[in-house]
Amino acid sequence: MWGVALSENPAAYLLGLFVLAVLVGALIPRPTHNKIVREKDETIHYLRAALDRRDEQTKKLVEASEINTRLLEELKRQANSVTSEARRTST
Repeated sequence: MWGVALSENPAAYLLGLFVLAVLVGALIPRPTHNKIVREKDETIHYLRAALDRRDEQTKKLVEASEINTRLLEELKRQANSVTSEARRTST
């Protein structure tokens, strides 16, 4: 390769491959890897907690909307009852 035989200096080729692997990101130092994994885990924990809060808020909103729906349906029923009773008594 490039006019130099591998058998002449195999350590130089291995060093070159190592440097190339580091440069393209195939090899990273362990502390860097641990930091990246820790940050990823913290992000996952934060996002799961946010999803739990969102689910709790959604549940509360659904319960409130169900109560409001029942109240409005009852008001509508009462209003229709009063209106129909008023029509009967006026005729």
